[in-house]
Amino acid sequence: MLLTLLSWVVGLICVAICGARFARVRARASEAEKLLANARRAPKSGQAEESSVTARWVQSLAKVPEGPERIAALNEELAEISRELDVGAGLPASAARIALSAGTLLAVIELARTLPGGEPAVRWAVTAFAGGAVAALLAGQLGRSAERQAERTRAAWNELARRLGRAPDDG
Repeated sequence: MLLTLLSWVVGLICVAICGARFARVRARASEAEKLLANARRAPKSGQAEESSVTARWVQSLAKVPEGPERIAALNEELAEISRELDVGAGLPASAARIALSAGTLLAVIELARTLPGGEPAVRWAVTAFAGGAVAALLAGQLGRSAERQAERTRAAWNELARRLGRAPDDG
């Protein structure tokens, strides 16, 4: 029974990590879409909402003169965002594998510890495996959702970069 509980705890931790990752990606996507909406409304003003660090960065980037300095600053920010999105790309898949492996291992241990002399604890073993399997499914779903949000984020930042990288009379 204790191993079954441990399987579910490991699974919940894996799902919580994936949930936190999804929340970060979703917040980044929302922020990028707000900034893009601002850029669409006032493409030449360089004004952005004061509510976020990224918005203030965009506002300061608009003050950088056209040319290599602006391109370098823009590339640096885009690289940071891309790195943030890419680092977490493998996290949900890894969390799913960990949860499923832990559930399977703990199920086998649960069965093995009762084999020598007693009745196999099949019910507890199946419950331990189910904990890992359910967590793996949830982690996978959160991973797919995070990937969709990451694509939205990349698309919004790419368009924002095109708008910020062009000269004011490009329009």
